[in-house]
This record gives sequence, structure tokens and C-alpha cells, in this order.
Amino acid sequence: PRGAGCGAVIAAAEASGMDLQTSRGPAYGEAERHHSRCSFDDSAFAESLWRAGLGESLGDLRVGRRRPVGLNENIRVYKYVPGDVFGKHIDGSNVCAAGRTEYTLLVYLTGSAEGLAGGETAFYESGGRELVRVE
Repeated sequence: PRGAGCGAVIAAAEASGMDLQTSRGPAYGEAERHHSRCSFDDSAFAESLWRAGLGESLGDLRVGRRRPVGLNENIRVYKYVPGDVFGKHIDGSNVCAAGRTEYTLLVYLTGSAEGLAGGETAFYESGGRELVRVE
């Protein structure tokens, strides 16, 4: 999906096959999870997203002396239908070509313009207090 718009990314993900992702749930120490996902490695696509303005937009972000330098080439596209969830969890850090991942970037490919309503993502500090909720 290099250089493609949102519709093309969605079409490519669905054509490649969205796999159902589930978990055993909080009783087993896992976040509740039920949604579809497609995952692919594409360093050129990750670089095109970064160069399209993300690098500039995130240019002032710092954690100590660390700063963002690019995107993980492992792109994941999630699809949620009514009733699907991905419960409160902490994303892991990965080693990729640009270095060790520190943050997760979420890009919503659909929304109210497509007639969709509902859904949200909440971000928490390490102590568990909610910092922000995106609806």
C-alpha cells in the first residue's frame, strides 16, 4: 500500500486476510481482545508515512534525550466491528531498523465521514490514571 490513501490501505489489508485476534482475558493476565488484524512489514510505506509529515509533526517530542527517528516497518491494521474490544494493556517495545520502539502511533482510517460512530482509545500513565481519551 505504498503512498496509498486510507481506502487503499483498508482494501489491501482486507484483501490480504484479516485474522481474528483473541486472548484468554484478564483472569490470565492478558488484556481482553477480540478484533481482526492484518500485519505486514513494509519499510518503504513506514518511511513514506514518516516523510509525509509525521517526522515534522513529532520533531519536538522528547523523552529525556531520546527523540523519535522513524516508524517501525511492521504495520498493523486493526478492524473493529460492534462488540469488538482491545482492553487496557501496555504495548511492548520492539527492535526495528530505526532502533528500539518507544511509542505506538495510531492512525484512524475511518470515522464519522463513513457513517461510523463509537469506539475509543484511552491512554494511561504508568500509575494507571487516564491521561486522554480519543473518541
